[in-house]
Amino acid sequence: MRPVFGKTLFSILLLTALFFALSATSALAAVRGPAADKNRLPAELKDQDIKTFYAPAGTKKTGTIQTVIGQVIVAPDAGNPYYAAAGDTLFEKDVVITLAGSRCRFQLIGGDVAMIGENTHLGIKSFKRNPEQGTRSSILTVHKGKAMFYTLQSLKFRNNLMQVEIPTAVCRTSGAKWGVEVTEMPRRPLASRPILVADNSPDGGFRHLATYYYTGQSMSGTVTSAIGPVTINSPTNSTGSVMLTSGQMATVGPGAGPTSPVTTPQAIASAFLASTFVPASGDGVAPPSPQVPGGSIVLNNPTPGGTPLRDDTNLVQQQNASTRPTRHEGFAVGMLTNGGGAGTYISPTSQDFDAGQGMAYNATPYARMSTTTLEELQVLQGTAGNLPQTLVKNELGYNAYMEWGSWTQPVEMSATGGPYVFNNKGYYVWGDRTTTLPATISGTYRGDAYGTIWSAGGGTDLGKGTVSMDISYAGGAGTISNFNLLIGNTGIQNGTATFNTTGNYMVTGTGLVAGQTGTGTANGNFYGPSANWTGGVWKAEGGGQNANGNFVATKQ
Repeated sequence: MRPVFGKTLFSILLLTALFFALSATSALAAVRGPAADKNRLPAELKDQDIKTFYAPAGTKKTGTIQTVIGQVIVAPDAGNPYYAAAGDTLFEKDVVITLAGSRCRFQLIGGDVAMIGENTHLGIKSFKRNPEQGTRSSILTVHKGKAMFYTLQSLKFRNNLMQVEIPTAVCRTSGAKWGVEVTEMPRRPLASRPILVADNSPDGGFRHLATYYYTGQSMSGTVTSAIGPVTINSPTNSTGSVMLTSGQMATVGPGAGPTSPVTTPQAIASAFLASTFVPASGDGVAPPSPQVPGGSIVLNNPTPGGTPLRDDTNLVQQQNASTRPTRHEGFAVGMLTNGGGAGTYISPTSQDFDAGQGMAYNATPYARMSTTTLEELQVLQGTAGNLPQTLVKNELGYNAYMEWGSWTQPVEMSATGGPYVFNNKGYYVWGDRTTTLPATISGTYRGDAYGTIWSAGGGTDLGKGTVSMDISYAGGAGTISNFNLLIGNTGIQNGTATFNTTGNYMVTGTGLVAGQTGTGTANGNFYGPSANWTGGVWKAEGGGQNANGNFVATKQ
């Protein structure tokens, strides 16, 4: 009998290889959760059979999806769109589509990264890489929405180029942190609102670098860069190009060349960062992308005609209830009005609003609240009557672990020295507090801040500003430094705090109200299982005026 050991070994190896191949195919074909409601799909996908499993159709690999938040669709050039998941390979001609409340991050071969905000269509038009010749190039398209890119310089690739095409501009860089935005305007047939390009400022802030509004068009473009120059050209006008440097912005519209660079307002840069950042890994939820009353905010970046540009990029989020927190532990602040005066009530530590025990104090007097109702009010003269009363709330934003907004209680409450009313906006932040802090926390948290300056007639709303802080925690003890919260010329500067394993902190710093200095306090805690989010409420006094508000921030 002839020996068959060689054949047997070959068969075993073949079966083993086949087993692993089938296992990998099975994993990629796994169902990726429920399909989105067709009403949430863009018009071009409503009649498509979108696969709930990995269904690639390309042949030239370009990169890998690192993070999917919410529902993201990949539409190959050959058809058969499918719901994306982390680990999916992307191919040339693929289009990545994020739905409302969703975001995505992918990495191209060679290291370049794209982070895509909600309601965005980003296509991989071309990708070339030649290690032998030291060349690498990618051409991406953004038809609508917004995305941020990290284009990496490499010693291995002497010639490196990333090009992003939007309806009104072609932008190129060989190494930069940058982004683009294209916004569709309702009921308008054509294409172009702002084009923004950003670069790095000396203080490390991320700056938008272009904004332009065309009233007769239906879309707008945005381009951003934080490290290294970005060149902007109009695809239909050959009159010139613009190269942006630190802290500048330029504009370009249909049929026109780019304008000369000018300095960019920080508020625009912060809003763009907050709405595009996607972590490489972690909790798998996007950082806060808050809204303002009415779903938009007027920013101080005038158009060429001098009219303030309205930021419509953060409209009401269309997220499922499953992306909201399950608990409501947090903070509230409010300014009580009685005749010509005001007293500020603020939660000193995290409170349980689900149980109707959300406490806010004005020294000894207190207000007790649930998520929907002002249950009780104590003033210096005693207990106020005509309670409980329903809160009038306006949600500013939410994510999987937090909710934040403003509130008033306009019904008069009776007590000696009254009547009393919360007719100025107070603010709240609550959600799934981090019950056990990680062993260590180290880094900078940045995000958004909101506020109101008190007045007898109902207050002056400040809109949206920024907040940042450096946090260090180890061995059960933590510190907060460089706490800076600013909305225009109101907020808290140079704040510091300490905290322990509870996560509660009370920042004290220089208060600023309408440019007048005084005292400021901000109280907050951490949210999410990994403490990647923080938020709370603040109050400030300066020049005899009072202000209050809230803040939300994510770890950078």
